[in-house]
Amino acid sequence: MDKKLERAMELIGKAVEMMENEGITEDVKALEKELTELTGKKQNIEDYRFYSAVTSLEEIAKSALMPEPQKEDVTEDKIREVVLTFLEKSESEQDYWLKWLKINTGCSSDYLFYPELVGLPRDASMEQIVEKIVEVWKEGCKC
Repeated sequence: MDKKLERAMELIGKAVEMMENEGITEDVKALEKELTELTGKKQNIEDYRFYSAVTSLEEIAKSALMPEPQKEDVTEDKIREVVLTFLEKSESEQDYWLKWLKINTGCSSDYLFYPELVGLPRDASMEQIVEKIVEVWKEGCKC
């Protein structure tokens, strides 16, 4: 396992344990600062407080280490690639690509998780979802 990942897991795990036992202390804030330095981006350690209810420590640490997605000059092919391979990604990668889609197309995670909220059938295929995202992106609308 990568040393950075191991350290991120250690910091998050220790901070969560401390928060459960003692709340937010100066020691927890020191761990938050170290995690921010390790990842190169601002961290709010409280965001990880209840991670174990939804994911593993390893996945949450990978998410913390992921770079922030940037606004790009996207193409229809890139959007298609991102959406059509979304389900093949790990949780931490999915988190990154959801943020990427929001930044680069304006479309929220509703398109992938709740397609019925954006005018698609509840059981929409990934192809239907990508077609809708591309259509809205081409119109220049914010989803």
